[in-house]
Amino acid sequence: MRKSGTVKEDEVLNVRRVTGAQLSRLMRVTKQAIAKWSCPRNQDGKTFDLPTVIAWRVSQLERKIAAGPASADAELRRYRAAKAKLAEFDLARREKELVEVDVVSNRWGRTLVHFRNVLLAMPSRMAPILEGRDAPAVASALEAEIRSVLAEIAEVDYSGDT
Repeated sequence: MRKSGTVKEDEVLNVRRVTGAQLSRLMRVTKQAIAKWSCPRNQDGKTFDLPTVIAWRVSQLERKIAAGPASADAELRRYRAAKAKLAEFDLARREKELVEVDVVSNRWGRTLVHFRNVLLAMPSRMAPILEGRDAPAVASALEAEIRSVLAEIAEVDYSGDT
């Protein structure tokens, strides 16, 4: 797609069977906006007849203009409210009050995998050390190993950023 938002240069366009993606590029709106529009579709329910959609859109815009400034004011207020909400989310994310779910999920996944691996390695590492010891010595050695493992886990950077 060219930066101008028009159809790709090498794309042959059948104006009677335009896809949602093509229509969004031609109308310079998002695919989500096209999905929300109640504009007429072809019988297949997936494609659009471009001249029909353009006529429909023009009539929609004419109705908005005829509705007067009150309608435009309401839309402008909704736009400004949405823009303010996005700015708040962005600010919260920048101030580390809000984090992205996939980032947290990835880091916790790496943390838990490492934790699991360290715990599963403990029996084979501790068995030779504990062999033949009495209960207090076994308890002391296990506690020392657990503390060592916890300290090791605490020092690992799970961010994956390094």
